[in-house]
Amino acid sequence: MAIFLARRVAVSLAHSHLIVLTVMYRQIGESPQKKQNPGGGGAGIAPSQVPPPFIEVYDEDLVLLPGQSGIATKSTSLGPITLSVPVGAVTERTTFHIGEEITTSDTVLPEGFFPVNGAVYTIDAKTDNQEPAHTFLKPLRIMFPLAPDVQDLTHLSVYWQDDVSQSWQRVPGVAFAQYGAALEVSHLTTFVVLRGEDPAPIEEPLIPVTDIPPPEYIPVWTTDTDTQADLTEENSIDITFDAPQFEESGTVDVTFVFPVTSTTNVIVTYEIVNQQGDVMYTQQEELTVNKDQSYSKSFSDLGLPVGEYTLNVTTQYGDTTSTVYGSSQMFYIVENKQTNNVSSYGPWGWIISILIGIIVVWVIKRMEGKSDV
Repeated sequence: MAIFLARRVAVSLAHSHLIVLTVMYRQIGESPQKKQNPGGGGAGIAPSQVPPPFIEVYDEDLVLLPGQSGIATKSTSLGPITLSVPVGAVTERTTFHIGEEITTSDTVLPEGFFPVNGAVYTIDAKTDNQEPAHTFLKPLRIMFPLAPDVQDLTHLSVYWQDDVSQSWQRVPGVAFAQYGAALEVSHLTTFVVLRGEDPAPIEEPLIPVTDIPPPEYIPVWTTDTDTQADLTEENSIDITFDAPQFEESGTVDVTFVFPVTSTTNVIVTYEIVNQQGDVMYTQQEELTVNKDQSYSKSFSDLGLPVGEYTLNVTTQYGDTTSTVYGSSQMFYIVENKQTNNVSSYGPWGWIISILIGIIVVWVIKRMEGKSDV
C-alpha cells in the first residue's frame, strides 16, 4: 500500500485548464532517508564482479585471466588428459586447448620408438588476438594416461615436437606410474608417449610419482582366452583369427563382430601383449559399426618375435561415460616357412645327396682314367 502526499495543489476553477501537482511517493514502512549501497559505491551503481581465482573445465577449452589458475581435463578411451596451469603463468587472457590425434602409418615418429597409446596429443594456447602462446612464466603440469596393460615402465619416454623443424625431442624428468605419465613444461606443443627398444635414461622425475592420481576411468579388458569369445556376455566382442598362428614377417588377419551397432564413429583400441605382460603394439581408430556388426582388419609390420601373444580389443561408444565393450584372444607367431625349411629333404635327404655326389665324382674319375689309357 502506498501513500501519495500532495505538497501543493493549485487549481484554477475559473479556467480549469491548469493543474500543478507535486507529489512524493513513499512505500509504507520505508524510511524516507536514502538507502545505502551495500557495495559502498555511489547510489545506483552495482559492485564490480570479481573473477574466481580457480577454474576447472571438462572436455572444453580452458580460459584464464592473469591471476587465475585452472585445470583442463580431456576424456580419452584410455583415461583423462589433464593440464594444470598455476597462478602467474599467463600475463593476459589465454585460451588453452587439448587435442588428440590417432596415429597412422603416415605419422612420423622417432625411429626405433612405438606410440604406446596409439595417439599424439597437441596442447596449445592462444591469446585474445589469436596469437599462439608457446612459453609461460611458470611451468605447466601435464598428465597423460597409459594403457592399463603396460607393465615395463623403464622403456617409456615422452617426446615433444619442434614446430619449426618437426623433429622430436625427449622431455626430461617425466614421472611414470602404472596408469599415467606426469611432466612439467614451460612451453606447449605436440606430445607423444613412446616405448623404445632400449631402456630410457635413468633420471630423477620432476614430479613425485605419488602426485599422479589414478584416473576415474580405465578400460577393463576381459580375460577370455578361448578360441572364440563368448557372445553370451553382454560386453564381449567376437574375435576370429584367419589362422591359429602367423609367420614372423606376415600379417595377422582377424575379424571382429561387435555386440552393438552404431551410426556414429566408434573408437576402437587394439593392443597386443606378450606373455610377460609387455605391450608390444597399440593402435586406435574410429569406425562405424554396420548392420552385420563385423569388421575385418590386417595387422602388418608388427615385428613380433616368435612366441605367444594376446590381442586386447575395446570399443568406446560415445563419451567416456558410455558402456565399454572388450575382449581378449590369444594367437601365436611362428618362424617363417622359408627360413625354417632350408631343405625339404630332412637329414636323410642330406645323406642321400652326399652319397649321390660321391658316386658322381667316382664315375667322373673312372671315365677320366679310361680316357688316359
